[in-house]
Amino acid sequence: MVNRQAWNQIYAKHHANGHWRDRNVNGMFNQYECHFHFGFWKSAFNIEPDRPNPDFGTYLKTRCNP
Repeated sequence: MVNRQAWNQIYAKHHANGHWRDRNVNGMFNQYECHFHFGFWKSAFNIEPDRPNPDFGTYLKTRCNP
């Protein structure tokens, strides 16, 4: 569960930021989880609160960017 521990640290540090507050936190977690497990080919990635939150299979099909 290294990814969950890392996510918890990210969330604790940034959840009060105006870009996160009252946003799609579950969708941001799914983006993070997809990149954590499958985005190793990317040199960098952004977690975007305005992205939709489809099922996880859609995250995989769209290379973590639905």
